Amino acid sequence: MSDRVIRALLPDPGLRLTVVDARRSVAEAIARHQLRAGAAVPLGRALMGAVLLLHQRPKSERLTLQFSSQGPLRGLVADAYAGGAVRGYVHVPTIRFPLQDMDRLAHAGLGRQGVVGTVREMEGGRLEQGQTDLATGGVDRDLELVIERSEGERSAFGLEVALRAKDEEEEQLNVVRAQGACLLGLPDHDPYAFDAVGRLVRSLPLTASAETLLAELAGDFAVEVLDEQPLEFRCRCSLERASSTLLLLGEADLLSLAAEPGYAEITCHYCGHNYRFEKDALTLLVTTSLEAKAGKPS
Repeated sequence: MSDRVIRALLPDPGLRLTVVDARRSVAEAIARHQLRAGAAVPLGRALMGAVLLLHQRPKSERLTLQFSSQGPLRGLVADAYAGGAVRGYVHVPTIRFPLQDMDRLAHAGLGRQGVVGTVREMEGGRLEQGQTDLATGGVDRDLELVIERSEGERSAFGLEVALRAKDEEEEQLNVVRAQGACLLGLPDHDPYAFDAVGRLVRSLPLTASAETLLAELAGDFAVEVLDEQPLEFRCRCSLERASSTLLLLGEADLLSLAAEPGYAEITCHYCGHNYRFEKDALTLLVTTSLEAKAGKPS
């Protein structure tokens, strides 16, 4: 079953509930970055958190979460796009925590000392930015604080990533579960219903899909599905963008690289893809750049 995000309304108590199932996307992130458990859980939570935050505001094109901390992970970045793409990376991918202790140590990678920043790109390119101190480093409670500080609203987040090791060294990981939920109230919502559903969101019962998670969290309340969307780990890097980055070095440095060592490499932080430019490709870049400059009016 493919990853999916569902945005819904519980009309009777006046609650907005968004759920996400991102097992394949989190597994792809782990594989691309060769993450260990101590990095995989925070990044998986942040990827789902970015998706949930994106879908809380209409006409949002992109939502970026930037965690910077003094913990061993140092920080991470998660990007979610309106088209259903998500991507991200951690600063230190090889943090190792024993899987049997993950529930207890899930907050330790980021720690409590640091900040979380948000950048929301709206239709038309307008940017909205904010920053707040970390609350716990577990991502879910940190995002509740983000919404409280930026929107002045109560919220409840539940983010869960469960892993299983394929080998004794725990270097190969299976994603058993990657699900999340976000609860917000409409202006005249029922506060008692919010508390009841919020407790379920924060404990996040184990279910098989986004659809069953939504039904489990809604309980006896009627559900109106507003929209749903497939989700996948997908990066926006490309050969053209890598070429543009190389050109920032200048023609002289590119020719120097073409001579020794005879190639240049650029690795995308977000997805780990490596772009290698051999000597002929570097020379062509320089030639094309010089021709473009010669053709511009002075």
